[in-house]
Amino acid sequence: LPGRSGAQVFLDRDRREVPVGVAAAHSSSSSLRVRRVSSLSGILRVIESLLQDPIPGSLTEAAMARDKLVEPVRRINDAMLSENAEIMASLNRAQREAIATALGSSFVGGFFVVQGPPGTGKTSTLVGMISGIGDGTIVTAPSNAAVANLALKLHSTGRFGLHELAVLGENCDESVHFLNPVYRAKKYRSFLGTYASLSQDDEGQKEELRRQFASWLKASPQTSLEELRLLCPQIDESEGQFERDMIASARVV
Repeated sequence: LPGRSGAQVFLDRDRREVPVGVAAAHSSSSSLRVRRVSSLSGILRVIESLLQDPIPGSLTEAAMARDKLVEPVRRINDAMLSENAEIMASLNRAQREAIATALGSSFVGGFFVVQGPPGTGKTSTLVGMISGIGDGTIVTAPSNAAVANLALKLHSTGRFGLHELAVLGENCDESVHFLNPVYRAKKYRSFLGTYASLSQDDEGQKEELRRQFASWLKASPQTSLEELRLLCPQIDESEGQFERDMIASARVV
Protein backbone atom coordinates (compact mmCIF):
# COMPACT_ATOMS: atom_id res chain seq x y z
CA LEU A 1 0.00 0.00 0.00
CA PRO A 2 1.24 3.56 -0.66
CA GLY A 3 2.31 5.13 2.62
CA ARG A 4 2.25 8.81 3.57
CA SER A 5 5.68 9.30 1.99
CA GLY A 6 4.72 7.41 -1.17
CA ALA A 7 6.58 4.22 -0.19
CA GLN A 8 4.82 0.87 0.16
CA VAL A 9 3.56 -0.14 3.58
CA PHE A 10 2.77 -3.64 4.88
CA LEU A 11 0.98 -4.40 8.15
CA ASP A 12 1.68 -7.45 10.32
CA ARG A 13 -0.90 -9.37 12.36
CA ASP A 14 -0.78 -6.74 15.11
CA ARG A 15 -1.42 -3.99 12.53
CA ARG A 16 2.11 -2.70 12.90
CA GLU A 17 3.94 -1.40 9.84
CA VAL A 18 6.52 -3.77 8.37
CA PRO A 19 9.25 -2.38 6.04
CA VAL A 20 9.00 -3.63 2.47
CA GLY A 21 12.31 -5.49 2.70
CA VAL A 22 11.22 -7.32 5.85
CA ALA A 23 7.79 -8.16 4.40
CA ALA A 24 9.38 -9.56 1.25
CA ALA A 25 11.60 -11.80 3.36
CA HIS A 26 8.62 -13.49 5.03
CA SER A 27 7.97 -17.07 3.96
CA SER A 28 5.15 -17.76 1.53
CA SER A 29 3.12 -19.22 4.38
CA SER A 30 3.16 -15.97 6.36
CA SER A 31 -0.05 -13.96 6.64
CA LEU A 32 -0.14 -10.24 6.01
CA ARG A 33 -3.02 -7.95 6.96
CA VAL A 34 -3.66 -5.22 4.40
CA ARG A 35 -5.54 -1.98 4.97
CA ARG A 36 -6.92 0.20 2.19
CA VAL A 37 -5.63 3.74 2.61
CA SER A 38 -7.21 5.34 -0.43
CA SER A 39 -9.44 4.43 -3.35
CA LEU A 40 -9.84 5.85 -6.83
CA SER A 41 -13.28 4.32 -7.34
CA GLY A 42 -15.21 7.37 -6.11
CA ILE A 43 -13.41 9.93 -8.23
CA LEU A 44 -13.52 7.60 -11.26
CA ARG A 45 -17.31 7.31 -10.95
CA VAL A 46 -17.62 11.10 -10.86
CA ILE A 47 -15.38 11.56 -13.90
CA GLU A 48 -17.19 8.79 -15.78
CA SER A 49 -20.54 10.46 -15.08
CA LEU A 50 -19.23 13.83 -16.27
CA LEU A 51 -17.83 12.38 -19.47
CA GLN A 52 -20.94 10.37 -20.33
CA ASP A 53 -23.31 13.33 -20.22
CA PRO A 54 -21.48 16.68 -20.28
CA ILE A 55 -23.57 19.81 -19.82
CA PRO A 56 -23.74 21.82 -23.07
CA GLY A 57 -21.39 24.78 -22.94
CA SER A 58 -19.66 23.47 -19.80
CA LEU A 59 -15.95 23.11 -19.10
CA THR A 60 -16.38 19.35 -19.42
CA GLU A 61 -17.72 19.62 -22.94
CA ALA A 62 -14.95 22.02 -23.94
CA ALA A 63 -12.31 19.72 -22.49
CA MET A 64 -13.71 16.69 -24.31
CA ALA A 65 -13.74 18.61 -27.57
CA ARG A 66 -9.97 18.97 -27.34
CA ASP A 67 -9.56 15.19 -27.39
CA LYS A 68 -5.88 15.55 -26.57
CA LEU A 69 -3.65 13.79 -24.07
CA VAL A 70 -0.79 15.80 -22.62
CA GLU A 71 2.48 14.08 -21.81
CA PRO A 72 3.78 14.84 -18.30
CA VAL A 73 6.67 17.29 -18.15
CA ARG A 74 9.69 15.36 -16.95
CA ARG A 75 12.19 18.21 -17.23
CA ILE A 76 11.51 21.46 -15.42
CA ASN A 77 12.98 24.47 -17.18
CA ASP A 78 14.91 27.32 -15.60
CA ALA A 79 12.03 29.79 -15.99
CA MET A 80 9.75 27.53 -13.95
CA LEU A 81 12.38 27.27 -11.23
CA SER A 82 13.13 30.99 -11.12
CA GLU A 83 9.48 32.06 -10.95
CA ASN A 84 8.51 29.52 -8.29
CA ALA A 85 11.91 28.66 -6.82
CA GLU A 86 10.95 28.82 -3.15
CA ILE A 87 7.77 26.77 -3.59
CA MET A 88 9.27 24.24 -6.01
CA ALA A 89 12.30 23.63 -3.79
CA SER A 90 10.09 22.26 -1.00
CA LEU A 91 8.30 19.73 -3.24
CA ASN A 92 9.19 16.22 -4.32
CA ARG A 93 9.74 15.10 -7.91
CA ALA A 94 6.14 13.98 -8.55
CA GLN A 95 4.75 17.28 -7.26
CA ARG A 96 7.18 19.31 -9.36
CA GLU A 97 6.33 17.34 -12.50
CA ALA A 98 2.59 17.79 -11.87
CA ILE A 99 3.00 21.56 -11.52
CA ALA A 100 5.23 21.81 -14.58
CA THR A 101 2.70 19.83 -16.64
CA ALA A 102 -0.27 21.91 -15.50
CA LEU A 103 1.58 25.15 -16.27
CA GLY A 104 3.13 23.91 -19.51
CA SER A 105 2.26 25.40 -22.88
CA SER A 106 0.79 22.09 -24.11
CA PHE A 107 -1.86 22.04 -21.38
CA VAL A 108 -4.49 24.72 -22.03
CA GLY A 109 -7.96 23.99 -20.67
CA GLY A 110 -9.24 20.55 -19.81
CA PHE A 111 -8.93 18.50 -16.65
CA PHE A 112 -5.94 17.88 -14.44
CA VAL A 113 -6.46 15.40 -11.60
CA VAL A 114 -4.14 15.13 -8.61
CA GLN A 115 -4.98 12.09 -6.46
CA GLY A 116 -3.41 10.69 -3.32
CA PRO A 117 -4.12 9.64 0.28
CA PRO A 118 -4.20 12.27 3.07
CA GLY A 119 -0.83 13.77 3.83
CA THR A 120 0.78 13.13 0.46
CA GLY A 121 1.06 16.81 -0.52
CA LYS A 122 -1.96 17.48 -2.77
CA THR A 123 -2.64 20.90 -1.23
CA SER A 124 1.01 21.93 -1.56
CA THR A 125 0.90 20.86 -5.21
CA LEU A 126 -2.22 22.98 -5.79
CA VAL A 127 -0.54 25.96 -4.11
CA GLY A 128 2.35 25.60 -6.56
CA MET A 129 -0.03 25.42 -9.53
CA ILE A 130 -2.10 28.41 -8.42
CA SER A 131 1.00 30.48 -7.66
CA GLY A 132 2.24 29.74 -11.17
CA ILE A 133 -1.08 30.59 -12.84
CA GLY A 134 -1.52 33.80 -10.85
CA ASP A 135 -4.10 36.21 -12.22
CA GLY A 136 -7.66 35.14 -12.90
CA THR A 137 -7.76 31.96 -10.81
CA ILE A 138 -10.98 30.77 -9.14
CA VAL A 139 -10.51 28.09 -6.48
CA THR A 140 -13.33 25.95 -5.08
CA ALA A 141 -13.47 23.08 -2.59
CA PRO A 142 -16.19 20.83 -1.12
CA SER A 143 -16.01 22.37 2.37
CA ASN A 144 -15.27 25.69 4.07
CA ALA A 145 -12.41 24.04 5.99
CA ALA A 146 -10.78 22.89 2.73
CA VAL A 147 -11.08 26.39 1.24
CA ALA A 148 -9.58 27.90 4.39
CA ASN A 149 -6.67 25.45 4.40
CA LEU A 150 -5.79 26.23 0.79
CA ALA A 151 -6.26 30.00 1.20
CA LEU A 152 -4.02 30.13 4.27
CA LYS A 153 -1.29 28.18 2.48
CA LEU A 154 -1.52 30.52 -0.50
CA HIS A 155 -1.28 33.54 1.79
CA SER A 156 1.71 32.06 3.61
CA THR A 157 3.73 31.99 0.36
CA GLY A 158 3.92 35.78 0.42
CA ARG A 159 3.04 35.94 -3.29
CA PHE A 160 -0.46 37.35 -2.75
CA GLY A 161 -1.34 40.51 -0.84
CA LEU A 162 -4.65 41.04 0.95
CA HIS A 163 -6.12 42.76 -2.10
CA GLU A 164 -4.96 39.96 -4.40
CA LEU A 165 -6.36 36.94 -2.55
CA ALA A 166 -10.09 37.03 -1.77
CA VAL A 167 -12.11 34.41 0.12
CA LEU A 168 -15.81 34.99 -0.45
CA GLY A 169 -18.96 33.82 1.33
CA GLU A 170 -20.54 34.90 4.59
CA ASN A 171 -20.14 31.39 6.03
CA CYS A 172 -16.41 31.11 5.31
CA ASP A 173 -14.19 29.67 8.03
CA GLU A 174 -13.29 32.11 10.80
CA SER A 175 -9.58 31.53 10.20
CA VAL A 176 -9.81 33.29 6.81
CA HIS A 177 -12.09 36.19 7.78
CA PHE A 178 -9.11 38.50 7.30
CA LEU A 179 -8.98 37.36 3.64
CA ASN A 180 -12.70 38.03 3.13
CA PRO A 181 -13.06 41.64 1.87
CA VAL A 182 -16.52 42.10 3.43
CA TYR A 183 -15.44 40.82 6.85
CA ARG A 184 -12.24 42.86 6.63
CA ALA A 185 -14.11 46.06 5.78
CA LYS A 186 -16.59 45.56 8.65
CA LYS A 187 -13.84 44.66 11.11
CA TYR A 188 -11.90 47.80 10.15
CA ARG A 189 -15.00 49.96 10.59
CA SER A 190 -15.53 48.48 14.08
CA PHE A 191 -11.85 48.94 14.96
CA LEU A 192 -11.89 52.56 13.77
CA GLY A 193 -15.01 53.34 15.82
CA THR A 194 -13.48 51.92 18.99
CA TYR A 195 -10.15 53.65 18.32
CA ALA A 196 -11.83 57.03 17.77
CA SER A 197 -13.86 56.68 20.98
CA LEU A 198 -10.71 56.55 23.11
CA SER A 199 -9.42 59.85 24.49
CA GLN A 200 -5.94 61.26 23.96
CA ASP A 201 -5.07 60.09 27.48
CA ASP A 202 -5.60 56.48 26.38
CA GLU A 203 -2.58 56.28 24.07
CA GLY A 204 -1.55 52.97 25.58
CA GLN A 205 -4.95 51.44 24.85
CA LYS A 206 -4.95 52.90 21.34
CA GLU A 207 -1.52 51.43 20.65
CA GLU A 208 -2.59 48.00 21.92
CA LEU A 209 -5.78 48.16 19.84
CA ARG A 210 -3.77 49.01 16.72
CA ARG A 211 -1.36 46.11 17.34
CA GLN A 212 -4.25 43.69 17.87
CA PHE A 213 -5.90 44.70 14.62
CA ALA A 214 -2.60 44.44 12.74
CA SER A 215 -2.15 40.95 14.20
CA TRP A 216 -5.65 39.97 13.04
CA LEU A 217 -4.65 41.06 9.52
CA LYS A 218 -1.45 38.96 9.81
CA ALA A 219 0.47 42.23 9.34
CA SER A 220 3.52 43.56 11.17
CA PRO A 221 2.90 44.94 14.70
CA GLN A 222 4.50 48.17 13.48
CA THR A 223 1.87 48.69 10.74
CA SER A 224 0.65 52.29 10.97
CA LEU A 225 -2.95 53.46 11.02
CA GLU A 226 -2.65 54.71 7.45
CA GLU A 227 -1.23 51.38 6.30
CA LEU A 228 -4.07 49.55 8.05
CA ARG A 229 -6.56 51.76 6.23
CA LEU A 230 -5.00 50.89 2.88
CA LEU A 231 -5.19 47.17 3.67
CA CYS A 232 -8.93 47.35 4.32
CA PRO A 233 -11.48 48.09 1.57
CA GLN A 234 -14.32 50.51 2.09
CA ILE A 235 -17.91 49.42 1.37
CA ASP A 236 -19.46 52.43 -0.37
CA GLU A 237 -22.18 50.54 -2.24
CA SER A 238 -24.22 47.37 -1.81
CA GLU A 239 -22.34 44.30 -0.60
CA GLY A 240 -23.23 42.50 -3.84
CA GLN A 241 -21.58 45.16 -6.00
CA PHE A 242 -18.69 45.36 -3.53
CA GLU A 243 -18.00 41.61 -3.86
CA ARG A 244 -18.16 41.83 -7.66
CA ASP A 245 -15.57 44.61 -7.56
CA MET A 246 -13.36 42.54 -5.28
CA ILE A 247 -13.60 39.53 -7.63
CA ALA A 248 -12.64 41.75 -10.56
CA SER A 249 -9.56 43.13 -8.81
CA ALA A 250 -8.28 39.99 -7.05
CA ARG A 251 -5.71 37.66 -8.61
CA VAL A 252 -7.06 34.56 -6.85
CA VAL A 253 -10.65 34.08 -5.60
